[in-house]
Amino acid sequence: MRKEIIKLTKLSNKQFEDINKCYPIKISPYLLKQIKKSKFIAKQFLPSILELKKDIPIAEPFKGLLKTDIKGFERLYEDRVVFKLTSDCPSYCRFCYRRGYVFGKEKIMDKSNIRKATAFVKKDKSIRNILLTGGTPLLLGTKHIENIIKELIKINHVNQIYFALGRPIMNPNLITDKFSEILARYNNPLSHKNIACTVHINHPDELTPEVIKSLPRLTSRGITVWTQTTLLKGINNDEETMLKMYQIFRSVNLIPYYLIHTMPMIGTSHFRTSVERGIKIMRHLEQYSGHERPIYIVIPSVGKVHLTGNSILRYKMLDGKRYVILRTPYQAKKFFKINKTRKLPEKHFIDKRGYITAYYLDGKD
Repeated sequence: MRKEIIKLTKLSNKQFEDINKCYPIKISPYLLKQIKKSKFIAKQFLPSILELKKDIPIAEPFKGLLKTDIKGFERLYEDRVVFKLTSDCPSYCRFCYRRGYVFGKEKIMDKSNIRKATAFVKKDKSIRNILLTGGTPLLLGTKHIENIIKELIKINHVNQIYFALGRPIMNPNLITDKFSEILARYNNPLSHKNIACTVHINHPDELTPEVIKSLPRLTSRGITVWTQTTLLKGINNDEETMLKMYQIFRSVNLIPYYLIHTMPMIGTSHFRTSVERGIKIMRHLEQYSGHERPIYIVIPSVGKVHLTGNSILRYKMLDGKRYVILRTPYQAKKFFKINKTRKLPEKHFIDKRGYITAYYLDGKD
């Protein structure tokens, strides 16, 4: 595999080692076949010498946040929490914002921490939604997954469990009939208990016959499948590609959810477009059916900010870099309480109304 990757990228042995040391390289056999067919898939997973550029000084977007006393358990928002069940993935995306966790191969959230996190959720009735994520939790096996869902679904005030399936293009065969049957077993709309899934797809080329065949295993059993897409320079940052992809999503029973602006992290500047580029894409998509367009989000350290095709941007120049000024929907008082902190992240401020404003590092087209 190493020799084949070097041949495809034309990296030297030393360059490969330098990149692999900083940001480990991992590609599944199925994905490698697709990389050879599509340059748009290849750009997302093959290593690049550009990853060693240090023009973005951010190693961890949520540094000091998302932490609780329970390993693998995160909370940034009032009504939802995250169980990071594993750090393992079949392959590694080169722009991954969880690279410190995934590339660092942290241990899985063990049974003790899952019990502690479940007890935490039981005590806090403001928590309604739980995201089960990783890594790729499907790698843990169906028995382990069922044991977790079985306990969480019993909590009276929890009515939504989202299962992050990750990237189907890595290995679509992970979405099995057995896994789908387990989700369907605990999905109970009559009791206001909903289990849904998210999949991450960035380009139409990722909708291979095998990927498309894997998804009805869920949807045919009544499991809603939402999509997440990252806006990536040279891959999907044009209107035609996005429109085609979202139209295919609806034709294969996927629901568009988030279009995520690539988060600013060291080694990812070559993937990052401007926020204005994302707004222009949304302006184009808004001409078409509302069923065929996502919510465009930019994510400063305090949480998601929604933008539309009509959003008007303001900017701030700091140290020669351009930042987008984002008014977030988050009250500072509540943010401090949820995150058990008394200070905001760097380049975040409190406005006159008590809400948080963020300076978000812009990308370049």
